[in-house]
Amino acid sequence: MLDIGSAAYDACMTPLELGALASVRARLLSEAAGRVLEVGAGTGVNLSYYDFSKIEELIVSDLRVRPRLTDAVAAASRRVAVVQADAESLPFAEGVFDTVVATLVFCSVRDPLRGLAELGRVLRPEGRLIFVEHVVSRHPVVHRLMNLVNPGWRLLAGGCNINRDTARLIEGAGFRFLRFARFGHGLGIAGVARKG
Repeated sequence: MLDIGSAAYDACMTPLELGALASVRARLLSEAAGRVLEVGAGTGVNLSYYDFSKIEELIVSDLRVRPRLTDAVAAASRRVAVVQADAESLPFAEGVFDTVVATLVFCSVRDPLRGLAELGRVLRPEGRLIFVEHVVSRHPVVHRLMNLVNPGWRLLAGGCNINRDTARLIEGAGFRFLRFARFGHGLGIAGVARKG
């Protein structure tokens, strides 16, 4: 499997960030509060969007912690812990986080339902999941095209699946949407959910 690399990933994402993603991140991530876990932190792009006056503790995790993430954490000048962890098997006790953040993560988690169940497990009963994900198109022709292209895309993009219906998966893992919106011609979803 090819890996396009952290610097190349950030460069490729710049047009999307300048479009809708940056404003979506800014609006939602400023709501993270209490004890916060971010899964799939990648290159640390979310760090500049948190309101640290609301955060008691922030742990950022990823399956592979790369230097770009640790550099971003150091540059944030905040107390942020970095943990190498798989979203499907988090090394935390049940019900210890007030907020879990996942942005552009569940396209590449091997078993997204298991990963989402793990997020629910580590959240406190009234805890919230803040999410931003890309999803398969609801337009029938584009949907079929995305399914057709997906196997090749996965090889080129480090395991990213462009044909997942992550909104349905979030609900299937036992979360209830408190806020939900589509953006980017329906190819992005964002919102806040609570388990139960």
